[in-house]
Amino acid sequence: MNPSSRLTNPNRALSAELVWEADPEDVMWLRAWFDGDQIYLRINNFPDDNLYSLWVGDGQFVELEEMPNGWSRSGPLSWPPTARRRRA
Repeated sequence: MNPSSRLTNPNRALSAELVWEADPEDVMWLRAWFDGDQIYLRINNFPDDNLYSLWVGDGQFVELEEMPNGWSRSGPLSWPPTARRRRA
């Protein structure tokens, strides 16, 4: 994950048409392009937590129960063996 140097506007991202793919650098993270930057979506430990957390930058997240209608996923949910594992 290579966070953007600026905060993402969560309302604009939630209403955008986004295609998410597995982030090859970090297990259980997805990435998409938005406003010229990559943004990130974490897959959480459902049902203990919300299903997804949208990273909006600066350590802030928007918790989501499901993907918004304009979002889709491309490719399988698989990560290379070199991807960083989730910390406990």
